[in-house]
Amino acid sequence: MMQCQVPIDSVSHNFLNHDSFIACHEVFSIKRDEVIRALMVDPSSIKGIISPSIRDHIKSAVKIAKTIDKDKKTRIISALEK
Repeated sequence: MMQCQVPIDSVSHNFLNHDSFIACHEVFSIKRDEVIRALMVDPSSIKGIISPSIRDHIKSAVKIAKTIDKDKKTRIISALEK
């Protein structure tokens, strides 16, 4: 599972208080409508954007994650490429 942990640094991502890891083997489904509604109610909940480099690392980690089915992998990777 360690290969599915992507480090993300707080220096390049000022919305973080400290360096962290993104667990790319765990997927939590949230309906798009729920996300949009929550952001409309509280736009300040948008914390920031991950760097292109971290995005590429996430895509690589998702591709090799054995805990995510092929359909979800495709959707995640597609969303990260937009």
